[in-house]
Amino acid sequence: MPKITLFDLGYLMTSNRVSLTSGMRISLLTLQGTAKLINRTQKRLSTGRKVNDILDNPTNFFASQAHLQRAKDLQGRKDSVTEAIQKIRAADKGIRAIAILLETATSMARAALGTSSKAEREAYGDQFDEILSQIDSLAKDSDYRGTNLLLNQSQSLNFSEVSAESTLTIYGFDATTAGLGVDNVADINYDYTSGIAYNIDAGGRSNLAIKNDGTVVGWGMNSSDIVAVPEGLTDVVAVAASASRSLALKSDGTVVAWGESANDVPAGLKGVVAVSIGSGADFSVALKYDGTVVAWGSDIFPSSLDVPEGLTDVVAIDAEYHTLALKSDGTVVAWGDYSNGKSNVPAGLTDVVAVAAGSNHSLALKSDGTVVSWGDSSNNVPAGLTDVVAISAGGDYSIALKNDGTVVAWGINLQGRTDVPEGLTDVVAISAGHYHSLALKSDGTIVAWGEDIYGQAASQSGVKVTNGTINLTITAPQNSWNFEVNIQKSLNQLQAATSNLRTASKQLSVNSDILAIRLDFMSNFSKILQTGAENLTLVDLNEESANLLMLQSKQQLETTSLKFGAQAAQSVINLF
Repeated sequence: MPKITLFDLGYLMTSNRVSLTSGMRISLLTLQGTAKLINRTQKRLSTGRKVNDILDNPTNFFASQAHLQRAKDLQGRKDSVTEAIQKIRAADKGIRAIAILLETATSMARAALGTSSKAEREAYGDQFDEILSQIDSLAKDSDYRGTNLLLNQSQSLNFSEVSAESTLTIYGFDATTAGLGVDNVADINYDYTSGIAYNIDAGGRSNLAIKNDGTVVGWGMNSSDIVAVPEGLTDVVAVAASASRSLALKSDGTVVAWGESANDVPAGLKGVVAVSIGSGADFSVALKYDGTVVAWGSDIFPSSLDVPEGLTDVVAIDAEYHTLALKSDGTVVAWGDYSNGKSNVPAGLTDVVAVAAGSNHSLALKSDGTVVSWGDSSNNVPAGLTDVVAISAGGDYSIALKNDGTVVAWGINLQGRTDVPEGLTDVVAISAGHYHSLALKSDGTIVAWGEDIYGQAASQSGVKVTNGTINLTITAPQNSWNFEVNIQKSLNQLQAATSNLRTASKQLSVNSDILAIRLDFMSNFSKILQTGAENLTLVDLNEESANLLMLQSKQQLETTSLKFGAQAAQSVINLF
């Protein structure tokens, strides 16, 4: 007789051909439950998770998904942080290269300063400009994936998907020569005026003015040939007139004098950026590019030639019977004739941007556009005078240029010296003499008023005059490394550029450190989230392996039990 199988037994049960015992039914149900548990355990072992879908554990399932999603978001943000670090590294490489080129440019400028050969300076200047061109190229080449921190571009990063305030903006800067403030040789333009108009100068009863070709024209009283400009004098960038002598500052930093005592300019004097003459006394002063002052001539008044020992950092000078020196810190130093208190600088006077010395008084222009006067009280500043951009002091009177191009005059009004012509506008420079005044207009014409005994306020032979206006064209002088002060200005610009570059590099370094810290935090926090998700879903493999063995043993036992039950049922069938 063939053996009965579990299939046959099930068939007999369902077809009601054989009635199953309660033991067999329990065994079958147990086997069914054990099979489900075995399938679940095998799934856990194969996936390593005890929660594989929402039915397993809804709470843990969704919490785990949230952790994993946030970890994924952080991973995405890590990529942007990594890229930002690379952008900073690209910028740092550019900065290092630019710093080396700035050092090379500094060497070029120092070499030019160490030679007096015009040809050599021009050659150094050409090399200098080429270096600046390479700096610009380097800055442009420091782009990384569309962002160039050396072209003043920036990048903002958000480190968290939870808080919109968890951000960092990496600010770039302009590392080109324009951004660093370094000029090409041809573009260097030293500020010769420092608030005083040197393109025109009114002396005792004479005037000097620079024409657009760098030559000088003089008119008015010609005692001691003070308006007889030396033949062939060119390349002039500043002039100074007095009752007895005239000075011209050339673009190479040297000084030419004519008139009385014309040949006493100190031998070897060079590097000059400004000149002035004591119109009421026979002495001259020169400001050098290193901020020191040189004086020469006759010591008519006590100490007029005694420049204070240790005086440095001077940026502007003006002289009459006394001398005023403006320092870079906005303070004023005076020496020479102390009558009327004109050399007694007011205590606490600061923020000065220009000075002017008159016959019996002194003026200082402050950075807020106001004017301070000391000395003869007849020259007290008019109440409410503001918005002043330039000042000039003459013989017991003063004039000021306002930022709207108009002129204000005050003081003792002899010979109409304070009678500013009605409707005078568009003025860009002024100069007060002993008895007359000059105003340079934006169109290059000069307007004069006051005493006109010697034609100083009207016509002058050889110069076209219309209604008291002398037609001259004034332009900025041609500047290059032929003038030592321009080389010095290049050196100053390079020093400032190097300092700014170092500051910017430090800021980028700080940002890089912040990003590295953030990146480390995000990496570790992402791992924490992943671990949290795993703790909610992962299974203990040892435990589940033991469960599987137990379930398999149970299944085997139940199968054996069922076999015994089946055999008994088979015996029953055999009875028929």
